[in-house]
Amino acid sequence: MGCSHLKSQAFAYHNLGFVAQELHEFQEAINYYQQSLQIKINIGDNFNQGITFYQLGILAHKLGEYQEAEKRYIQAENIFEIYQSRHDLGSVYFQKGILYQDIRQLSESIKYYKKALAIFIQENDFGQAYVYHQLGIVSGYLKEHEESNNYLLKALSIFLKSDNYYYQADTYHQLGITAQHLNQYIKAENYYEKALSIYAESKDFRYDQAGTYGQLGMLAEQQLEFDVAGKNYFEALRIFMEFGDKQHFQFTTRNIGRLYRKSNNFYLVEQLATMLNESVVEIENLFNSWS
Repeated sequence: MGCSHLKSQAFAYHNLGFVAQELHEFQEAINYYQQSLQIKINIGDNFNQGITFYQLGILAHKLGEYQEAEKRYIQAENIFEIYQSRHDLGSVYFQKGILYQDIRQLSESIKYYKKALAIFIQENDFGQAYVYHQLGIVSGYLKEHEESNNYLLKALSIFLKSDNYYYQADTYHQLGITAQHLNQYIKAENYYEKALSIYAESKDFRYDQAGTYGQLGMLAEQQLEFDVAGKNYFEALRIFMEFGDKQHFQFTTRNIGRLYRKSNNFYLVEQLATMLNESVVEIENLFNSWS
């Protein structure tokens, strides 16, 4: 079989892997990528091995196989460095930043985000918006809220020039969290409301509204606006129920329980009892058991 035919076969397997990946059929995608990779190794197609290593890294990362993801990213990085493929290097650095963020190696995360950022700025690449966004989040984890705010504003200024409405909304949400940490409550509320107004434009963003309603609940609770807090917590709760998210449902239920103990508003008990089809005695006992 000729080399050109084998290259075409490797390309076809890679594309099948990508399609399966987009359909969230991750194991099938891995199988296709590995078949593509083996052909590329056999014919000495070194650069395109890097492309496949990169995709295998993303899949391992999605599956929570962090050591495997790191290994695959490093393999891709080494190849892209040899070929001086700067855009591909920027992409690998960005994914390594996300990986280290997820496993809370935050100094490593920042290092790789900044390496990606340097490339994307030099190339005037839109990817810098995503890097600024992630640097804003990591800075928030480190309680460097002013720095977080600066990064997020840079991200927002780029996203607002695009039609990437999801990241516009998510950046407003993150700016709200930062403003809340800085005790800038009016600014935080404005950011959250902007996020909600964008999320409401698409049913695909329905789930994301829940997190913003939850933050608005905590913001109102901080300011002792208990009725407003309760309203927002229940909005979040309905969406978490709708999507079957038990973890965040329980977290929000605990927020409502804490709010009840602060406010002594029995309507919170009645509302949750109705929502869960439970007795008010059971809900009140549940709330009190968390005190």
